[in-house]
Amino acid sequence: MSAKLNVQGLARRDKGLGSLDGLCSYIEPSHPNCVFVSMDLGAGEPTVTAHYSQDTMYRYATLEGIGKAPYWNAEDVLMIDDIYLMFMSSTASGKRIIREAWDKDWNGLSFTDQWLKSSKVIKTHLDSDRQFFKMLALALIYGMGPNRLQKQSYEQFSVELTETEAMSIYKGYWSTFAGVRALVQKMAQKAKQGFIVNPFGYRLTFDNSGVKGKDTTHKACNYFIQSCVSGIMHLYNGYLEEECLYREIPFYFVTVIHDETILEVPKDNLDVFKEAKSAATERLNTLLRWSVPITIGLSVGNNFKEIK
Repeated sequence: MSAKLNVQGLARRDKGLGSLDGLCSYIEPSHPNCVFVSMDLGAGEPTVTAHYSQDTMYRYATLEGIGKAPYWNAEDVLMIDDIYLMFMSSTASGKRIIREAWDKDWNGLSFTDQWLKSSKVIKTHLDSDRQFFKMLALALIYGMGPNRLQKQSYEQFSVELTETEAMSIYKGYWSTFAGVRALVQKMAQKAKQGFIVNPFGYRLTFDNSGVKGKDTTHKACNYFIQSCVSGIMHLYNGYLEEECLYREIPFYFVTVIHDETILEVPKDNLDVFKEAKSAATERLNTLLRWSVPITIGLSVGNNFKEIK
């Protein structure tokens, strides 16, 4: 394999890389009897957003609504513990998709019963639409308006939005998540001083020269959220290393990809490694004491394709 390969640049959802004959299938542990272990911040951006915005709807999707039966509120928005499906239901085009799924027979179960039994079944069924609205949600926090949403939708998903559809999506998101909008405005205002410092000590500098096309203060909230995700994982990785050393688990660092840490761990040590992972997560939550608990996902595989 070429030494110039940038492992951090591997987008495993891309066609070719994620296919059976793709490159990720051939990236295997370098040590015998080891497997890859991937840990990522579960719903990282939504967790950070929910905590710092204290948005009622956002918090329901990421905390208060977990384990509860989905329902439609008075504003005809689906109250569900999935921020992207909630967002979908707040737009005209997304609502039609959600309503069809709501009325669908799920092997004898209603949407609500299937969600409580296994939400993964519904998420898989709605995966392409859910991924599309996930992109839109992140783009809106990034500071995009309706016109840019049209361009982004076509470039990334080959979806052509009309001006009316783009405006509906824009208004649907910000009317549903007013608390998030307030956070965006607060971060943009702070960035006017030329920088912001997040709670993890990361200093973020902005160009607010006022020159057309140069003002980056509208990106402040996105930068703040992304840097907080990185800060959380930086703390977590330190705790994880300590817990592994305490249990005398041999492990080999592979890489960090934003909110994902990949290690090689001997197969015989997997059970005790999971204990270390849980202990590190508990220590992280004890330190932060956030209003929204931090969760760390874990997947195990024999190659890069299997861990994502």
